[in-house]
Amino acid sequence: GLELDRKVSTGVGAMFAINLALTQLRRGAFVEAEQAMQPFADSAIAGADATFELVYRLAGLAAAFGQRPLSDWEARLDRVVALIDQTGMTDPDVAWPLEIAGQQARLRGQGDAATALLELALAQWSSIGDAEAVARLRAP
Repeated sequence: GLELDRKVSTGVGAMFAINLALTQLRRGAFVEAEQAMQPFADSAIAGADATFELVYRLAGLAAAFGQRPLSDWEARLDRVVALIDQTGMTDPDVAWPLEIAGQQARLRGQGDAATALLELALAQWSSIGDAEAVARLRAP
């Protein structure tokens, strides 16, 4: 039916938007990353599976911290942590956006957010077994 078609095409479009946002994040293009995701903000989350929502929320958090301090970072991070727990996901595509978000939070003067994000990134990289990333995050 039409509703299913709409959901599938939204899903494909939203997946494309997330991949574009992740590419922009890797380039440090935070405004562009956030813009890539904006058309799908509500539709992407409605009925999305937890893995998709996790990557979506991580990309959004990193893109936002790349531009400004966040007053609502704790609520946003709580949701990310819940999704990591729910999915049991350990993946580079979870680890590096956490690391970027943490670095950007530190640059914005939000030390508590930076610490929480970088600890999560360290846990991800440790679980993955990426010794280089672990050493990078443990360096003073």
